[in-house]
Amino acid sequence: MAEGFDFNIDEVMRNLDLTEQRVNKGLNNVLKESAEPLKSEMQQNTNVSNGSSHRYGEGHARDNVEITAIKGGATDEKYVEVGFNKKVAWRMYFVEFGTVYQRPQNIVQRSITAKKSEVLRKQQEGMKGLLNL
Repeated sequence: MAEGFDFNIDEVMRNLDLTEQRVNKGLNNVLKESAEPLKSEMQQNTNVSNGSSHRYGEGHARDNVEITAIKGGATDEKYVEVGFNKKVAWRMYFVEFGTVYQRPQNIVQRSITAKKSEVLRKQQEGMKGLLNL
């Protein structure tokens, strides 16, 4: 050991673990927050029917746009998904892609196109703040 230099490997490892936990937790928050603009854009682009009751009792699709929990992580990229929940996703498939009798409305694609740059900007700002850059 060099004179005047005390090196405690246990303390260094403990500090690295705390830093990793802080970064992981912060990354999860950044992903969730950056998905909010896309969620609101999808809600705004989704039409609402005039009727208050629905044939299948699922409610308006606009009220069923959700952000999933964090996916991935240990061995691959972390991500969240924004979309319609399982109650209405099957119906919105026909609205998004169309049928023989109905043209596609592209709600999801239009929302992604409109908010892609804002989502990326929020992710970049969040990561810069997290890493103190």
